[in-house]
Amino acid sequence: MPFHDALKNIAALPASLTPEQQADLVSWTIELVGQLHRELSLADFWSNPAKQDFLRKWLVQFLDGANEAGREIVPLACQAASADRLMELAKANRHRLEAE
Repeated sequence: MPFHDALKNIAALPASLTPEQQADLVSWTIELVGQLHRELSLADFWSNPAKQDFLRKWLVQFLDGANEAGREIVPLACQAASADRLMELAKANRHRLEAE
């Protein structure tokens, strides 16, 4: 649930979600965790700045609307900081994301 909660906070969604907001949040979470799993499963991810930079750029694009729902999750001015926050969360949860 850490990525679900992080996306909810990053997107500044209300405590009580509409069915459409809930569906978007679930879709975003599944897509995000899937991509994180793929990237973090690469050999030496955390010791390779190029791999980390690729993921950070993917996160910014994802937050900007390059996601399955095709919706911007956060405004442009907040995307880089939000991507950094998600990277930190991924690093803190890497044992879960790197597992097969």
